[in-house]
Amino acid sequence: MRTVLLLCVGLFALPVTSQAKETIGAFDEVGYLAVQRDVVDWPLPQSIVSDLRSDREDKRLNALHLLGVTDRQAHQADGKVIFPDQVELNYAALGGDDTQQAILAVKTTDRQLTLAAVATPTGTGWKRIAFFSCWCKYDLGGDSLATFIQVHSIPLTVLPGMEHFELVLHASGGGTGLYTQNEAHFRMAQDGTLRRVLSFVSRLVSCSNGGPDHSCSIEKRWFYPQTSDIGEQGGVLVEARDKVADSEPAEFYVRDLENRNLHQLVCTQFNWDAQKFRYQQSKQWTAHTDPCRP
Repeated sequence: MRTVLLLCVGLFALPVTSQAKETIGAFDEVGYLAVQRDVVDWPLPQSIVSDLRSDREDKRLNALHLLGVTDRQAHQADGKVIFPDQVELNYAALGGDDTQQAILAVKTTDRQLTLAAVATPTGTGWKRIAFFSCWCKYDLGGDSLATFIQVHSIPLTVLPGMEHFELVLHASGGGTGLYTQNEAHFRMAQDGTLRRVLSFVSRLVSCSNGGPDHSCSIEKRWFYPQTSDIGEQGGVLVEARDKVADSEPAEFYVRDLENRNLHQLVCTQFNWDAQKFRYQQSKQWTAHTDPCRP
């Protein structure tokens, strides 16, 4: 059954990691996540949602183009325009003021795609400033949009009483015996661009596939936003590892069960560098808590 969720809210709270400096350009890749930054005029975001659900192919095609989808991606093998399985529209302040950006996410099993676009209001309308796409065929089951795109609240001490957020995306891929999921965080900069401020491999599963030990190695990472004892904004990156034998297949297929045996915890602190506009690994521990210590 195809569903539409129109959510005009600004808060999701979920865990958050490692990082390379980003070069701002028209196109960027973070693992299996493709990022496109050309600026496109938009109508009201709600009207795009309506057209994405239209029975008319011309309206759906135009809405998909506004989202950022190419003509090839927009059509099925038989030439018909794809019909999204799920559409979600949310609003959140991703920058330094209270301006709320529109975040439109789409899942389509017709092309095995998960997609998202971010638009910001202008004096005369809206402009799309970023488009994200992933051929996340290994994560299409269930509520895959909840895995693909999230909005995390970030602690700010500069402007008390104002809630601000980071856009967090997960993109996955792999091959025989290998699965990799990347996580990337984005914020609005003062120049109006949406910038990647943190990125890392959040889940890595490597299986021997008939090798001598018949097992799967698992790595997982989480990032917990925090404010330090001296008021600095940042967070703690936690890394854990596990090894699952073939005799425990549930550990691989049910991800929540992986956490039972994760061990070898390593914690790394990151602080927010306002000048460089990204998280930077910190050499001095100032976080309130250390998840790696009892």
